[in-house]
Amino acid sequence: MGANHIRIDGLVGDEADIRWQLEAPLLSQIDSALTGAISSRGDVKGTLDNPQIELEIQANNLKWQDYELAGLDVQASSPRRDQYDIHLQANNIHAAGTVVQEVSLTAVGSV
Repeated sequence: MGANHIRIDGLVGDEADIRWQLEAPLLSQIDSALTGAISSRGDVKGTLDNPQIELEIQANNLKWQDYELAGLDVQASSPRRDQYDIHLQANNIHAAGTVVQEVSLTAVGSV
């Protein structure tokens, strides 16, 4: 819609090989109550029993109703079904009258 674009391609069968890329620099073109920009890319490969997932998400100046998020950066991967690696950084979060300056999360491990 407008300046915003999403591309998804790949194959799904016994094994998946799917890629996506989202570029949404003007979220207000999707919903006039929503402002900011978001981008994401990633892929999903493998079987349902053993998927490999990799994704990145970046967002800037998000605002919707009484919620605001100045910045978001997420990187996550799961090279095997039982292993994960997640890094999340968010800043200047405003929600329901509460302000959180920064949130940082790193999770690495297995299930």
